Amino acid sequence: MSDKEIILEYLRGGSAGELNLSCVDLRGVCLTKANLSGVDLSFSDLSGSNLIGANLKDTKLKGANFSGADLSGANLTDADMCDVKLINANLMEVRLVNANLTQANMTSASLLYSNLTGAVLVGVNLSYANLSYANLSFVNLSSANLTFVHLTDVKLTGANLSGTDFSKADMNETYLLNVNLTKPISRIPIFLWLFGIMQLRRSQSSITQHERFISKRE
Repeated sequence: MSDKEIILEYLRGGSAGELNLSCVDLRGVCLTKANLSGVDLSFSDLSGSNLIGANLKDTKLKGANFSGADLSGANLTDADMCDVKLINANLMEVRLVNANLTQANMTSASLLYSNLTGAVLVGVNLSYANLSYANLSFVNLSSANLTFVHLTDVKLTGANLSGTDFSKADMNETYLLNVNLTKPISRIPIFLWLFGIMQLRRSQSSITQHERFISKRE
C-alpha cells in the first residue's frame, strides 16, 4: 500500500484531529463526507479531488490547490484559505462562514447558493465566477477582482466593497445595504452605487422614523 493510500484510509476512518498533511500530493482523491476538521493541508495538492459534503471546519489550507475539485456542500467554516487555488472548483452550497480567503484565486469557480457570511476575501480573484443566490453579508471584498462575475440575487449586506473591481459584472437584483463603497475605483456600475446609497438612506430613515414613533408612545 502506497503512502497516499495509507493517508486516505486514515482520513476515511473518522476524525483526523490535527493531523499535519502539508505539502502532500492528494490529486484526484475521493474523500466524500470525510471529517477533516482541524487537519493541516497547507500547500497540498488536491486538484480534481472529490470532497462533496466533507467537513473542513477550522482546517489549514493556506496555499493549497483545489483547482477543478468538487467541494459542493462542504463545511469550510473558519478555514484558513489564504492564497488557495480554487480555479474552476465546484463550491455550490458550501459553507465558508468567517473563512479567510485572502488573495485566493477562485477564477471561474461555482459558488451557487453558498454561504460566505463574514468571510475575508481581500484581494481575491473571482473573475468569471458564479455567486448567484449566495449570501455575502458582512464579507470583506476590498481590492477584489469581480470582473465578469455573476451576482444574481446576491446578499451583500454590510459588505466592504472598497476598491473592488466590478467591471462587466452581472448584478441583477443584487442586494446592497449598508455597504462600504467609499473608493470610486471600485468601478461598480453607477446605478448600483446610487441604489446602494438610496438603500442605506432608506434604512437610516426607517430607523429614525421608528425611533420617533417609539418616543411618541413613551
